[in-house]
Amino acid sequence: PFSGYTGFALRGTLGLSLKRIFCTQNLKSCYDCPSTLTCFYSYFYETRSIVKPNARIATKSGRKGITKPYTLTPLKINGREINFTLTIFGIKSIMHEPYIIMAIIGAGREGLGFLGGSERRNFQITRIKVEDPINKISWIAYDTSSGYQTRFAFQTEKENLISKLN
Repeated sequence: PFSGYTGFALRGTLGLSLKRIFCTQNLKSCYDCPSTLTCFYSYFYETRSIVKPNARIATKSGRKGITKPYTLTPLKINGREINFTLTIFGIKSIMHEPYIIMAIIGAGREGLGFLGGSERRNFQITRIKVEDPINKISWIAYDTSSGYQTRFAFQTEKENLISKLN
């Protein structure tokens, strides 16, 4: 069973999986990476003022930083089952939805915490539900029997949203 605050562990394994998808430099840190301004991993996960130079700096509890384009909230832990919500914000994140879903699935292979020693606790993503609160629609984007299900209508909706914002 899972214990402790799973939000940190979920965020860590999601970040590791996302970095494996996007990182072309294989550096330990994004700070010295020549691709930091164009890399989606850097934008999404290592958000900082060099990546978003026009962003307003948020101050919370004396800490300053750039708001990340997502929130990750563990909802329920029941034995070996975890339910969580990942909310993504902004056109750039929405356009990278298939990669984010791939990273969520890959996070299960990366594992969540350690069983003992260096063996990680792997898990399986069984279902991903996407909700679009603006258009008030939802659908199953991934399940173990069907795999990833793209939505042509949603693609059109993304294009319409982008044209409205431009």
